[in-house]
Amino acid sequence: MRPQSHPFFLVNNAIVLAGHGVSGNLAAHVWGYFFIALPALAGGIGAGLYLSRRIDPLRFRQIVQVLLIVLGRRLIFA
Repeated sequence: MRPQSHPFFLVNNAIVLAGHGVSGNLAAHVWGYFFIALPALAGGIGAGLYLSRRIDPLRFRQIVQVLLIVLGRRLIFA
């Protein structure tokens, strides 16, 4: 990912989060789910960082793209 896109995603996510806050979507149960999912999120980020250093960058990108396609198909056909 290009470094120029990081500020865009940071601002975009802040706006989306603010919109959810204004709409009342950030109830206590949502934060509970977030904190339950946080260890898995941290584990996934850690595994990705570890593997990105151990695997050839081109191969890592191919693996990530295949995983995204599989997950996308599961969302569509679930």
